[in-house]
Amino acid sequence: MASCSPQQTQRAYPGIMNFSHLKLTDWPFQIVPDPRFYTFMADRSQVQTDIENLLRIMARRDQSSIHLVWAWFGSGKTHTMRHFCYLCRERMPAIQTVYTEFPKSVKSFLDLYKAFAQELDLNALKELLTDLFTTPGLDSTISSLRSSFPDLEKVVRYIVFGNEEHQLLAMRWLKADNIPLRDLRSAGVGQRLETIDAASRTMSWISQLIGKLGSSKDSVGRLIWVIDEFQLISECRQPTAHEIMGSLHSLFNKTPTNFTLFISFSGRPEKRFPAWLSRELSDRIGIEKVILLPPLANADALRFIQDLLAHFRQPGDSVPRTFPFQEETVHEVLDFIQQNKTELKPRILMQAFGAVLEEAEALVERGEIQSIEPGFARKVLQERLFHEGKSIE
Repeated sequence: MASCSPQQTQRAYPGIMNFSHLKLTDWPFQIVPDPRFYTFMADRSQVQTDIENLLRIMARRDQSSIHLVWAWFGSGKTHTMRHFCYLCRERMPAIQTVYTEFPKSVKSFLDLYKAFAQELDLNALKELLTDLFTTPGLDSTISSLRSSFPDLEKVVRYIVFGNEEHQLLAMRWLKADNIPLRDLRSAGVGQRLETIDAASRTMSWISQLIGKLGSSKDSVGRLIWVIDEFQLISECRQPTAHEIMGSLHSLFNKTPTNFTLFISFSGRPEKRFPAWLSRELSDRIGIEKVILLPPLANADALRFIQDLLAHFRQPGDSVPRTFPFQEETVHEVLDFIQQNKTELKPRILMQAFGAVLEEAEALVERGEIQSIEPGFARKVLQERLFHEGKSIE
């Protein structure tokens, strides 16, 4: 790779990047999930249609639901679900989205709950709860929570009205921390959140509280929980897997409205539910449409690259849609990937085109090349992408 001058190295830091010579506002090929990219999706027209349909349904009905997102490895399911969560937050005034990955080491549903609580946006939850407590006509909801689950009512009240110490205690309680009982009881909270039942009831009540707030604003309030990499449950001991599935089923039964669960997982889709999915959850899902993310066809892969580059253009830039790549170069890269018996998936596309652009970027900036030709791309990929016939993926 071409060496960089100190000035070039300096401008590579976030905030002072400049890719104007590429007619781009930012580096388009990010392998690691990045919040800057969650605002859009490249290509995947069918998936975008499925997402829009789901959003429309959720905005009109408060019924709880379970959805499957089934993808080949590297096909973009994490980005898809992050994008979905972004759209929910942008379009629905009373919504709380939580994205978690299935824990690598899990002994019970409580571990799954802790992963949920760790990703819970407590500042956003505080705003929603503050609206709930200050909206006329919702006193009965708070009274019902107090009689049903007094510890959670106290915690919720501390989150909204408590001093800094009480707010910290309340947030630790929600995260199921091992808080000394004397600290809890001095604050009027009887028990730690340390049982599966308490975790399930907490999530159900959060959904109900958000739902009540939404109805007061003439909209649908909802808690949306995305559990990614759910196929890892197949590596759990069978009693643990059964307990987790049973707890999710129980949570769904407790929460007939204002709750949506996404089970997102990798693996080559089949015509039936995966073997590790319990019969109870399968029955709950029923004939709900599965969101599928297969590898891309050539035309879709071309659109993926065009859409990705277009997202990082300045308004009014008039350059070919694949610049700084020649269109023939894009086809060359796609052919090269397939010749090495690798499917056209977003992750491998980002890796391959990112490797080529890394090599070409300084050359374009210095004016040594005007655009990236097919031969240049093939040479880079032969040197960097594949080693002894094996993809770096």
